[in-house]
Formats: sequence, structure tokens, C-alpha cells
Amino acid sequence: MRQAITSFMALFLWSFTSSPALAAPPIGAMDVSTSTRSAGWARDPDNSGSVPMHLYIDDVLYDTQTANLPHADQGNHGFDFQFSPLGTGSHMVKAFAIDVLANGQPDPNGTNIAVGGQKTITANCNEIINGGVRAWCTNNPNYWLERQSVTKILRNKSVMVGINNSYGGFLTQLYNHDRSKNLIHEHGGSGVQISIWGYDASGAAGGWFTQQPGTCDTTVYTSEGACLQNASQCRYYGWAKKANGSPAAHLVDCNSVYDCVGWGAGAPWNPLQAQAANCGWHSPTNDVVIKEAVGNNTWHTLHKNPYHFTKSNNFLGMDIDQVVTLFDTYAKVDYTVTYDGPYTTPHHGQEFPAFFTGNNVNHWYYWYEGNEPFVNADSGVTEEALPLSDKQKVAFENFPNPSADPNVVGLAKERWWGVCSQDKEHCITLATYSPLIWSGFVRKGSHGGTNTGEAVLTAQSSFNFHPGMKRETTLYVFPYRWDEVVDGKSIRQRIFEIAAAEGYNPNPTEPPTDIEGDIDGDGGVDMDDYNLVVNQFGSTYDIFDLSLVAGNFGG
Repeated sequence: MRQAITSFMALFLWSFTSSPALAAPPIGAMDVSTSTRSAGWARDPDNSGSVPMHLYIDDVLYDTQTANLPHADQGNHGFDFQFSPLGTGSHMVKAFAIDVLANGQPDPNGTNIAVGGQKTITANCNEIINGGVRAWCTNNPNYWLERQSVTKILRNKSVMVGINNSYGGFLTQLYNHDRSKNLIHEHGGSGVQISIWGYDASGAAGGWFTQQPGTCDTTVYTSEGACLQNASQCRYYGWAKKANGSPAAHLVDCNSVYDCVGWGAGAPWNPLQAQAANCGWHSPTNDVVIKEAVGNNTWHTLHKNPYHFTKSNNFLGMDIDQVVTLFDTYAKVDYTVTYDGPYTTPHHGQEFPAFFTGNNVNHWYYWYEGNEPFVNADSGVTEEALPLSDKQKVAFENFPNPSADPNVVGLAKERWWGVCSQDKEHCITLATYSPLIWSGFVRKGSHGGTNTGEAVLTAQSSFNFHPGMKRETTLYVFPYRWDEVVDGKSIRQRIFEIAAAEGYNPNPTEPPTDIEGDIDGDGGVDMDDYNLVVNQFGSTYDIFDLSLVAGNFGG
């Protein structure tokens, strides 16, 4: 009996001393918690190395980093999350230390700890520097309260981009490795988004219209003087009346449909990606109908029937399809805009997309204008501190007669353009090789020549829309200056690689020629040209035009 007890005790002691120790969860503390920063320290007793950290804002993963920064009390176990202002209202912030194994890998069965617990941050709009965004924050608090839950964040160590699924999928946030400065003007009427313009082509004569916010007048005045007798401000709009005197389709009736913010009853259609019904912003009417991941670093949205920036109704039949893919130092944004509605418009300048930068990223402008494009990524480029202007732009090789346009300030021969803050600490570089785009804005200030803090880098095109229309473009967005070196390679070197992959030829052997039957001027004869002729047959086009389309179809 004594021998059995002794054997049992030996077995018990062996199993106790031989069993692995239970893994300990991470420990840490949050030393700083504000509406723009969460900082502290974290480590795991099971491993002397650094632990991963995940920052959650309003229960949504916002950013990640490793707790390996110097800390006053804890050696190289510090973390420091910085983020742009949260706008207004109360927000929940938690910084999780990720449990790791002895080998430093995340423990799939471990316990992640919110160091310092959950912090409640009370934010207010006054923390936003830009006056326009601050005012928009005050008037649209729900945007900021729901900002985290409706925004898809794509991130890596060098770039982060935010896509707002509740505002048509437009881009609202852009950061490089510095997450404290949003490089995009975060406002419903700006950001980065598709903005299409057009008049009803069945209209003929134009006229003058009153522009009085809060009032709506359908009268088409024959002169500015007559109009000013009824309002303090008037504007001329073309295509207002059909040949029989009836109003063109884009005019509002000031009853079921009215103009927005004083545009006037004759303003053109302007379906805007982020706009909601009745000239508003925060509404289910501008939610995307598709929001889905396509792989780990790609986000796809589809927005149908976008509302107008200029009037209270939406534009039935138009779809905005957007695919954002994150690469090492940039985001690639693919747009496809289609239209199956009943109307045809004349050609009009288009924002494809409109692009507004964050506050004070509007001083230095860059592009390459030399004679050896894509030869040397270290060669000099144009650097200009441009004055305030509403229309300045750089032209690409397909821009028609740039010397005749007083707003063209340069030729961007590598099809990229960019901007930096005055201290050159915050920059954006854009590139496109889509033949549809023929210029890029380099515009400081956005409202009547007033320096409102942002720059406008809009990719500009000119086209019409009509039944069966399909327009596609791709924009490459770098949150860096053209010559900044990231992971051993400059941004301009990456642009050279993109241009080569796109098959772009900066020196075509033959100049472009007009193609018979290419009614819409897109470089080919296809269903767009056929539909354009059919929909305006007998007014703008005749049997001769139809024969040209038929005879050159597919060319």
C-alpha cells in the first residue's frame, strides 16, 4: 500500500513540474488618450520582443502598429497611434495588445488585452483646422458619428485610404505613414469623387436665371438686366429652351424638383457621387448598393442613380462603379460610369474624378515638362508656387491645342502631377494613363479665387453622356512627393513602372488622326457613336452621319 502511494505521489509531482506554464496575457497601459492620439506601452510576459497593437475606434479596426517605440519607463515597448480629428460627439477608443506565443507569433488561443481599457473621447468640430470642413462638421454631425462604421479602410505601413460606403463610395481619407494628417478634404462636396455635368441636348436657346438661395424661379429671362430686376445675382445657362419654347429636361419646375444652394433653375445636371436626396448629405439615398472585398487589398462599390449637386432629384439610369486597390505606396482607383437613361447631352468638361486635398496641401505644384519623358526618374521637374486661381491646369499630350488655352500653365509629359504643403511635409502625387483624361487641375483655392486651404487636383475630361454610354478611367494616388524614396524606390520610379505596364507611349510614331464615324471623339467607332446618332437623328445628325458610323464600325 505504501509503495502504491509513493508511486502515485511521484507521478503527480512529475506531471505538475513537467506541464508547461499557462501563457500569460499581454500587459500595458495607455498614457495618452485624446481625440487625435492614443499612446502608451504594451508587452507580453511570454516574449521579450514587441507585440502587435490594433487600434479600434467605435468598435472598428482603424490602424495597426508594433509596440516597439522607446518609452520612458518600459524600454522599447511603446506605441503611439495618431489620427485625424474625430469631428464631433463621443467616440470609443481601444488599443489592443495582441497575445503572442514564446516565438513571438500571435497566439490563436490567447487573450488580447485592451490596455487601459476603453476610453471615451468627446470630440468637437473646433479641432478641425479647415474652415469649410469645420462648418460642414457643425452642420452634418451624423457623418462624424457614423464615420468609422461606414468607412472601409485599406491600409499598409506606407499608405491608408478610406472609402465611405454611405456617401456613394467616395474617398474621404488618405494618409502616408503619418496617420495624423488626412490628405483629403473631408467634405461631402469635395473629397475624391465622380462629378458629371451635362445639359439636355434637345434644348436650343439659353437664358438668364436668378440665383437666390432659398428661392426658386423658373423664369427664363432674355437679358441679365431683366433678371437682375428680380434678384441680386443672375447667371446665364445654355440649352434652356427647346425649339418649340418648352423647357429643356434639365430645368427644374421649382415644385417637385428645386435647385440646390442657389444654383438656379437652369443649372445643368450634375450627378455627384456623394450627394443625397433633396440637396442633403446624410441619408440612405446615397448608400452604395454593392460593397464587397475583392481579395485582401481591394474594395468594390456600386452606386446607382446618384443625386445632383445642382438640384434636388437624382439621375436615373447612371451607375458609378468603383474599385480601389491598395499597393505598396499608392492606391489604384478604377472608375466605370454607365448611363442607360433617356437623355443625351452635348460635350461638357467632366471631373473624372474631382480631387480636393487636405488643409494647406496647396502650395507647391509639380509636373515633368522636359524633353525626355520616362528616361531618368532623378531628372528635374517643374516646381511652381502657383497663385490663387479657379482654372489652372497642366495639359497632357491629348489636350486639344493647349497653347490656345490661357488656363494651361504647363505640359505634364509623363501624365503625373502633384502638390505639397509649403513645408513639403505633406504631399500628393497623381498619375493617369487613361486616354479619356486630358488634363489635371493644379488649382489653389476652390471658391472664387479665395484660399480656402485646399488644392484641386481634379482629373479633367470632356465628353457627353447618352443612352448606352460607358466611360472608364484609372487614377493612381500616391500620398507622397514625386521624388520621395519609400522602401528603396522613388515615387517617380514607380510611376515609370506603371506607365510601362499600361503600355503608355509618350512619343507615338504617328500623330492622332480624326476617325470618320467617331461622333463622340473617343478614338473609336462603337455603340456609343451609334446611340448618339440615333437619339439625335433628324436634329443634330442625319443619314450621312449614320452611314459613317455603319461604314467604320469597330474602327
